[in-house]
Amino acid sequence: RNATMEDCEIEGECRTLLNVKTRETRGGFIRNVAVRRVEAKKVTEAIVNVTTGNDGWVQYQEGLPVVRTVIDGLEADGIEAEEANRKLNVRGDPDMPIRNLRVGSITVGRLHEPDVIENLLSFSDQEKKE
Repeated sequence: RNATMEDCEIEGECRTLLNVKTRETRGGFIRNVAVRRVEAKKVTEAIVNVTTGNDGWVQYQEGLPVVRTVIDGLEADGIEAEEANRKLNVRGDPDMPIRNLRVGSITVGRLHEPDVIENLLSFSDQEKKE
């Protein structure tokens, strides 16, 4: 909760800049996480990567209750990358959609795949509104 990464330059290769991963048995919450003004050379997956267990992986373990994770208040703005697989890979849980994802300026020189966006209650894409 309440985590921010700002004013960073990443040399070389990284997997993602904002990564949120959870499963149906984890529970808890992820709130108010922001990545702002970051420059990266190569992002091998998505710049913003959020997976909540609806991505085909077996996630149930016998005897564990289903307790979904609340994801609320993610932000990415002022991002520049020379290359990335995609800008957004956001796969919310249909029973507990992601709330309040804000995407500002994300500039990528070479982009390989289109965005994937599923199960969001509130999505603000400032870059496309300008």
